[in-house]
Amino acid sequence: MISQYDLPEDKRYGVKNLYQVVPKRIRMEGFIVSDWMEEIMAEFMQTMPAYIQEGKIKAVEHITEGIENAGKAFTEMMTGGNTGKAVVKVAKEDPFPVKA
Repeated sequence: MISQYDLPEDKRYGVKNLYQVVPKRIRMEGFIVSDWMEEIMAEFMQTMPAYIQEGKIKAVEHITEGIENAGKAFTEMMTGGNTGKAVVKVAKEDPFPVKA
């Protein structure tokens, strides 16, 4: 189970209360994203670029200013103190812009 991913092998345990599956008619099934890729990828590739152009999908960035604050930014990222992509902005302008 997800809650046990980081536990050592000897500390992991199976599903508790498994005996409740039959009387409660519980169904347990794994969800593997790749099982659905072929079915949904064509639609995704057709609709997502339009959603991005229309502004329906927007990237969220949590920007921390200054390389001196990189440690703080990393700690925030690892403890859930940020929303979206964590970015450390080290310069106001790109000193080496790419020419198109």
